[in-house]
Amino acid sequence: MQFFHLITLEWKKFHKNTVMILLMGLFTFLMPFAIFVMENYKSVPPMPEKDTFFTFPGIWEYQGYSASWFSFLFLGFIGVLLITTEVGNRTLRQNIITGLTRMEYFLGKLYVILLISLYATLIYFVSTLLIGSFYPETFAMADFMNGHDWSTGRYFLLTFGYLSFGLFLGYILRKTGLAIFVYLSYIIFLEPLLRWAVHIKIFNNASMHYYPMNAMEDLMPNPLFKFAENFTSMTDFNILLSYRDASIVAVISIALFLLIGLRSLLRRDI
Repeated sequence: MQFFHLITLEWKKFHKNTVMILLMGLFTFLMPFAIFVMENYKSVPPMPEKDTFFTFPGIWEYQGYSASWFSFLFLGFIGVLLITTEVGNRTLRQNIITGLTRMEYFLGKLYVILLISLYATLIYFVSTLLIGSFYPETFAMADFMNGHDWSTGRYFLLTFGYLSFGLFLGYILRKTGLAIFVYLSYIIFLEPLLRWAVHIKIFNNASMHYYPMNAMEDLMPNPLFKFAENFTSMTDFNILLSYRDASIVAVISIALFLLIGLRSLLRRDI
């Protein structure tokens, strides 16, 4: 019952929020079809043929990589806004004053990002199934799960990871502009800078891949990087984490994001 009560409260607070509706709408209507930009792709040996992007098993990876960008750009922002919007509107304080415990408040946000991750994963799964079934001239049911390699679970973990990171920054920074700036800056600039300009020069081993956001990306990496690994090597180690290692690092990172966020909520003034 607590789950439905907390979800109902969150729905009442955010179902008319224009920014969140826009972000969810953009994700819902753009993500399934973004892969079709590859219609203009010109294959060059030894790179894959264009049909690889739209047929099983390749579509599981290519659609997942395409969808990962939308999780990063749209859904991660929602994780930030779930907290900073309430801080700005003083509804966080109001919730606590009117009887909601801080743990219940935290659980409400956790349930929301879980549901959003499940929703995003469902869209990924259905869109991949439909494109892979109807795009090719020939399709056999035996091809459906061929090459799936737990991609649906990996995509769920990736999306939940971005949302958790956004939630974490919301709890820590509490200002929308600052939190979104740090969210983008860390993922796009700071972590790659630490990995490639600092870490690799000091350690020069595969430990440079075990940063949280890199692990999220390696859950659904650009499949072309796998081709690159077969032909070139900048170092003595692979350029991608294995799916198993990426999943382990992602789970640990998500747990840390949520625990630190919870600690901040429990200890700081509201």
